[in-house]
Amino acid sequence: MADIIQFTPKAELAAEQNLVAFVRQCRDTLTALGADLPFDKDVWDVSEYIQLKGRTTTVRVVFSSLEAAKANRNTPTMAPGFQAFAKAYFRYMHAMRPTAAFAQRLTALRLVDAALCESGHGGRVTAITHDTLNRAVGLAVENYSETLAPKIAGQIELLATFLVESRLVEMKTKWVKPLKKARELNLRVGKDADEARQKRMPSAAAIAAMAHVFVNAEEPNELYVGSTLALLHCAPQRINETVRLKVDCEVEQKDSAGTVQYGLRWPPSKGFENGIKWILPSMADVAREAIAKLKAVSAEARAIARWYEEHPQQIYLHSRIEHLRSAKRLRPEEVSLILIGVEDAQAAKGWCISEKVPRRDGTYAFDDVQDRVLKKLPKGFPYAQPGLKFSESLFVMRRFELDAKLRTYMQYCSDRYHRYRLKALMERGAAMPNVEVAHLALDAARVVPPTTTHAAAASDLGEQRLAPTFQALRGERPQLAASCVESRAPRD
Repeated sequence: MADIIQFTPKAELAAEQNLVAFVRQCRDTLTALGADLPFDKDVWDVSEYIQLKGRTTTVRVVFSSLEAAKANRNTPTMAPGFQAFAKAYFRYMHAMRPTAAFAQRLTALRLVDAALCESGHGGRVTAITHDTLNRAVGLAVENYSETLAPKIAGQIELLATFLVESRLVEMKTKWVKPLKKARELNLRVGKDADEARQKRMPSAAAIAAMAHVFVNAEEPNELYVGSTLALLHCAPQRINETVRLKVDCEVEQKDSAGTVQYGLRWPPSKGFENGIKWILPSMADVAREAIAKLKAVSAEARAIARWYEEHPQQIYLHSRIEHLRSAKRLRPEEVSLILIGVEDAQAAKGWCISEKVPRRDGTYAFDDVQDRVLKKLPKGFPYAQPGLKFSESLFVMRRFELDAKLRTYMQYCSDRYHRYRLKALMERGAAMPNVEVAHLALDAARVVPPTTTHAAAASDLGEQRLAPTFQALRGERPQLAASCVESRAPRD
């Protein structure tokens, strides 16, 4: 556990001196986010200390400017003088008030930095005044939704209180945010609230389109998309809960009347214990079919994961090419068979170049290829999430298995236009926005949940625009769910 050391300013020192002492203490003494935290770098990898459920990609804290954050870039960074304070404050507050939802805290720092730069005091923390903070709130209103802006303003108020109490600024009086919490109609009752909720509901055509996707799915990404949409309709759930389901999640028990009830063993959010979520009898068959499809489509990926659990020092080879394990040297076509299941010398050569695999007489050493592949195993393997192994996960897949253009490692994936649209539906339709898993070993699942506070109300699911993680992309290129309804010839 990290040591918690409270900063105590000295009354006799000027604000600038207290600021220097605060930054020094947070850099050299605090151990929050790791004793070896690269404090002076602009990007911190805090994956080991901040774990987001349903997401296994790297968790990074980027001390970029407001302009850069809006464009999803790491540069330009905050003003140098302010950035040192921002890093110290972020680390200190994580020690005092840890949270996994740190984005608003970081955004508040970016806004204050931008307001300082606008006023000609770029980087000077001690120059922060009430006017600076008011302008920061104004920038929040200009750049974020009416629901999110008040929350960020609350973080700015928390920052202002800390600055005054720690004597890091010249101002002596408390600053209060001039922005009230947005009126959230979805939490109220009455005519206006009912109308607001109705506007956010998908149309009958959109729901029919989702049913069409589920029933007619054939390709892997169709099966993942359709089955996930179906599960999301069976019971209230968060997407980070859905993608953390285990393969043996199904439960059947008799109720007091002797009737068999069907449920799913659920990994809940927000610190609650695991439990069983019972499915309405009218939706039980849908849930059973969705789980069965997900089990089938992810079976090969689980088998690969199980192989690496049992043979951590050996590359996985499909049964058809198991004979290559005894080979000392591999032709490019054989490397391609190992990687994507087909002979493609050019693809293999490109991969070997990018992975710096030495080439001799037109061939590659089996041990070199094996070494590069084993290094692709995700951090923390065999665990995808605490308590959840890749080999036990319902939502695990080979790399590029959801991509409409790139070939899946260990097998071909057909390139069909409607598959790309189905992926777009998943990304923009809020069901399962972005899942990308598995190298041929298995990369960690990447799930970027939609930010519901950024969702714009609309009368149709297809027109509803959901912001990805980045506010700058909010509302771009919506996809019509109903467009997925297309005629298909009867199957043989």
